[in-house]
Amino acid sequence: MITSCNPTSKNIDSDNLRFKWSIDGSIPGESDGKTSLGFAGMVAGINNHILILGGGANFPDGMPWDGGKKKYYHTLYFFKRQGNSLVNIQPRGHVQLPYDVAYSANCSTGKGIITAGGENEAGPLDKVLLINWNETMHQPEITYLPNLPKPYTNGAIAVNNNWIYFAGGLNTEGVSNQFYALNLDDTIAGWKQLPALPQPVSHAVLYVQGNANGDECIYLVGGRQEHKDSISDLYKEVYQFDL
Repeated sequence: MITSCNPTSKNIDSDNLRFKWSIDGSIPGESDGKTSLGFAGMVAGINNHILILGGGANFPDGMPWDGGKKKYYHTLYFFKRQGNSLVNIQPRGHVQLPYDVAYSANCSTGKGIITAGGENEAGPLDKVLLINWNETMHQPEITYLPNLPKPYTNGAIAVNNNWIYFAGGLNTEGVSNQFYALNLDDTIAGWKQLPALPQPVSHAVLYVQGNANGDECIYLVGGRQEHKDSISDLYKEVYQFDL
């Protein structure tokens, strides 16, 4: 199921803002005709007016408490808006993600969709992809960008102009407090180390927005810190970083 939301009115103040959700489309079913189970942690973004979804994970043989094993995927799906619906379109050729991946950090940029890190059966990933929809060729183009300094899953990502920011995440060492930036106009320089986050965090939200003075800042919202021997710490803090 693919959903979208829109404000109920274009002329309404933020205190009374309401959103209306609608079901616009669905993930295609399996080749054997079965309805798709759906996927958690998919690669997702929009490029050249095409919604691109891919990868993700699910439990095809039963839930984990029933002994089911998580499976990761590399299939790509493409959707184009027609009226109030999203229609699945077929590209030329059979282009898929180059590896299974779920729980990557994704954002749409002027240069394409960035998908960074994530995980698969082998564990957390450090790979970073740039995905574009070539309208002339009617198919996606996938390019590798510099790897993250370390493998991370469930990190947070945001874009400002041509800079990509990646924060936190989780790997075999634990939850990360690292903060990185990549200049899409100078990818050869690789990822730049930024000052550490106030606390280790995964599953957070990272976005760019103007502050009260009109200056653009990066905001890190929420998230959690996993502990091996106890329940996770859930965060409600919001942190602001000057650009």
